[in-house]
Parts: sequence; structure tokens; C-alpha cells
Amino acid sequence: MRADLHVHSYYSDGEHSPAELVRELKEKGIEVASLADHDSVAGISEFIGASKKEGIVAISGIELSTFSLAEIHILGYNVDINNQKFFQALEGLRQLRRKRLLEILEKLKEFKIDMPEEEVAKKAGKSESAGRVHIARALTERGICGSVAEAFDKLLGYGKPAYVPSHRISPREGIEIIKAGGGKAVLAHPFLTGLEPQGLACLVRELKSCGLNGIEAQYSTHTIGETQFLLKLAKAEGLIATCGSDYHGEARERPIKAFELSEQDFKGLMS
Repeated sequence: MRADLHVHSYYSDGEHSPAELVRELKEKGIEVASLADHDSVAGISEFIGASKKEGIVAISGIELSTFSLAEIHILGYNVDINNQKFFQALEGLRQLRRKRLLEILEKLKEFKIDMPEEEVAKKAGKSESAGRVHIARALTERGICGSVAEAFDKLLGYGKPAYVPSHRISPREGIEIIKAGGGKAVLAHPFLTGLEPQGLACLVRELKSCGLNGIEAQYSTHTIGETQFLLKLAKAEGLIATCGSDYHGEARERPIKAFELSEQDFKGLMS
């Protein structure tokens, strides 16, 4: 099955609407897709509706940012977006993201940059959680920075003057939130954790004990060797092997891609 199970819309930090994403997925010949916005399922209904019209099988999704010894992102698939407990947990995450946003804006004042929260909210548009990328867009529009990339490089990136560590939940908590919504929890872009294969294998086993269901084995920036390692790891641990481009829009070098998803792994996500 030709699949891309990791794309983002403007309901988080992507550039396009869910319907626009579906059109692009269709052009790439995608048969199965998932919208996995950060801490939000606001675009899921639109995504599923548009996918149905195009003959694409849509899986409800979400991406949660968690932190342990490293930043770890957990994808949730086939979640019940109407589950009250799940919805309340997401609201808590949005409050944490807003707290970080306000702290960054306070830091910017040290550099004579007074940016109201409302200005950032306008850049966030449909997104329920304004974040660093939206601050970067505002800084670019003001002419303070030449581009979003420059804003991160000079002010907002890790270790830079206006950087504020995120208020992250633990991987276990992220998995529990996804489980509360009846979903399957999958470790996103494993090698972006910065771990070597041996450490990554240990992490996967630890997360499996917390209820992890799968690994994003095929990913835009993985090498052939990394993909093969993850596919073998998933098989050895009895986990689902998923795939995704992590597409946000044309501004980032991760285009939509048709990966091959096995029938068994598809059924594992949907069961």
C-alpha cells in the first residue's frame, strides 16, 4: 500500500489546509494517509472528508512532543478525536505550549523586541497552539530577521539567546494520552532522537513496556541502513512498522513521499 502517515497542516506548524494536503497526497499516488498535527486534531474531520472524496484511506493522527534524556516525539494513530479524556489531555498540552510562548516573548523584550501575543496568534492562523515557528514568521515580517531559518539561527533555536526549553510531558505520559483516545502509539523519526542504534533499541524496548505499538521505520531523512535497522527492530519486538515524510510544506526539505506500508502493519494500526 502506498502510504504517507505523517503530514502536517496549518492547524499546527504546516503551511497547507487539510484539504490542500489531500490534493497533494493524491497527486503522489498515496492510498493511505494520516494527518499528524502537533498536539491537535482540529484538522482531522476536514482531512478525512477530503480523503474520502479522493478515494484515500485516512487515519486520524496526532504527534506529541515528549522529553526524557532526549526529545522524543510520539505519533498517535486511529485516535478517537471525540474522546473527552483525550480532549482534556490535549488542552493541558496547549496550555504548556502557551506558557513557553509567553516566556519566549519575555526573553525577546531583552533585545528590545516587544511582540504582543496577538501578533504571533495572527501568524499561527488556524493553529490552536502558536509556537516558535510563528514567532519566527512575525520576526521575518517585521524585517528583524531575513527568514524563518535566520530567526531560529540567531534567536529561537536551541542554545540561542531567546531559546526557552519546552515544558514537555514524559514519553510514558504521551503514550498514555494516545491510549486514552483509543489510539496506537508509534515512535516518530527514531534517529532524530540523536541516539545510536544500540541506545535506540534500548529506548524502543523501554517504550514498549509503557505501551508503545510501533516505530516510524521509514522516514524522509533515514538512510537505507537506518531504515533496514528499524524494520528489523520492529519485527524483532513485534511492533508495527509505519512510514512518513513529516511534510510541513514547500519551505522545508521533506516532500510528501509514497512509502510502502504492508497490509499487516496497516491492519495493526486499524485494529
